[in-house]
Amino acid sequence: MCGWSFAIAQDNSTLLDRKVSLQITNVPLDVVLLDISSQGGFTFSYNTDIIDRDRKISLSVFDKPVKSVLDILFEGKMQYSVKGKHIILTLKPQKKVVSERVVKGIIYDAASGNKLSGTSIYDKRSSISVISDAEGRFTIKQKTKEVSTQTWRLNVSKANYRDTIIEVKHDENSPISIYLNTLKNQMQDDSLMMDSINKSIESLLFASMLNETEKANMVNITDTLRRKVQIGFVPFVGTNMLLSGNTVNDYSLNVLMGYSMGTQKIEVGGLVNADRGNAGKVQLAGLGNIVTGSFNGMQAGGVFNTNFREVKGLQLAGVANANLSSMQGGQIAGAVNVNLKQTNAFQVAGVANVGLKNLKGTQLAGVLNVTLKEMQGMQIAGVVNYATTVKGSQLGFLNVSDSCSGVPIGFLSFVRKGYHKFEISTDEVMPLNVSLRTGVRSFYNIVNAGMQLKHMDTISWSFGYGIGTTARLSSAWSLNLDLTVNQLMTGNRINNFNPWGKFAVTVDWRVAKGISLAAGPVLNAFWVKTSDPDYEKYFKQIPPYTFYNDQDSQTNEYTASMWIGGKVAVRFF
Repeated sequence: MCGWSFAIAQDNSTLLDRKVSLQITNVPLDVVLLDISSQGGFTFSYNTDIIDRDRKISLSVFDKPVKSVLDILFEGKMQYSVKGKHIILTLKPQKKVVSERVVKGIIYDAASGNKLSGTSIYDKRSSISVISDAEGRFTIKQKTKEVSTQTWRLNVSKANYRDTIIEVKHDENSPISIYLNTLKNQMQDDSLMMDSINKSIESLLFASMLNETEKANMVNITDTLRRKVQIGFVPFVGTNMLLSGNTVNDYSLNVLMGYSMGTQKIEVGGLVNADRGNAGKVQLAGLGNIVTGSFNGMQAGGVFNTNFREVKGLQLAGVANANLSSMQGGQIAGAVNVNLKQTNAFQVAGVANVGLKNLKGTQLAGVLNVTLKEMQGMQIAGVVNYATTVKGSQLGFLNVSDSCSGVPIGFLSFVRKGYHKFEISTDEVMPLNVSLRTGVRSFYNIVNAGMQLKHMDTISWSFGYGIGTTARLSSAWSLNLDLTVNQLMTGNRINNFNPWGKFAVTVDWRVAKGISLAAGPVLNAFWVKTSDPDYEKYFKQIPPYTFYNDQDSQTNEYTASMWIGGKVAVRFF
């Protein structure tokens, strides 16, 4: 059978460095290991499933380190570790060999036999894709760490052709021919036309940021790939590679500019996030967000947010929010909010809010609010509010609408189907007065002017502004309450602010269509500065009589007078 001898130096060296000698022929492996452990003064520890203990061993070694002997026994496939008086044997991790699968082929039109260029060939699992060249040829490669015996499933897609799946055997070396059938009897309904329009817009929008393969994939591939996480640098450099525009991600991190089919949960971009399809729940970008589908959630862009379809949620933009479809929720922009369709939201903009369809909610803008259809709610603007139909209120310097069932409040309000009166009147001070009333019956603005002919050498006149309301008493009769403040002048100069306030209560009688007569009492209050150069000659004589006359006891500068007067007027429109 065998004979063996050994010599061991019992020193401080590790167990693997201890020397053993063997002279064996056809001895089972487990017996050999027992002999080595006896010579070395230790024990082996291993999983019996990884070692063939019955394997016969023939070996002749003299005074060799334990490690060297073990390398011979296991042909370098085991690794060793020392723990106390034990040597633990485990399998070495196998190095994965990187290999490459290559498939070559030509794409043909099945009916005509013509070669098809610009066809997308891709692998769903790995996101590898190529497009066929001008001669219909393609080469697709995949690096793998294990040589696969499985067939390689590839998808083949081209616009207006039926999608095809091919399976290539692992040992397939010769070029393959692929024939595509055209799609027939496509219904040209509104949805298909809209998809075609959107694809055209997408092509123009993303043309500058995509390479030729991505552009082709965007047009060719109708299937949707899905990934949990996507990390990208620019649209065609990322974990989804050239299929990023056909992939929907749960989470997406874009270092500079991202491009995907859609995002379902969170997307963050250093500059721009661009989604061909739907997106949500949170989208954050240093520059802007572009979504050609619908968006549901919170969208924040340092400069802009742009959405092609319905938006539900909150939009925040440093400059502008622009939506080509309907909006529900809220919009806040440093400059402009724009919605092309139905809007149910509050809008806050530094410059303007613009809606081309109906709006239900509140618009608040530093300069301008515009709703081209019906406005239900409130418009507040620093300068101008405009809506075709207002069912609510407007608050601004100038309010304009076609019809208003609420109250427009501002310096001047014009409602085409509202309240308009041009008035010529006379009273006890100014024999000739003209005024324009505009707004709605419940609240209108008054701009007026008057002239006094008492002193022919110098004409005294007044101009003023006021507000009023009217109540219908019957089909022909109504009651007006007007409050105005006027400035009196002589000639073309204003020396001081000498306000003349009037509160008029008049009864209006419509005598014919577009013509009415009005008359009623007026409470007058006049404050004039006694040092005014025109005080003695003109302003002191303005009140024809008074029931109150008082001078400021502290400054002795202003005198106040009050009297009851009246007016008679003819009104037109």
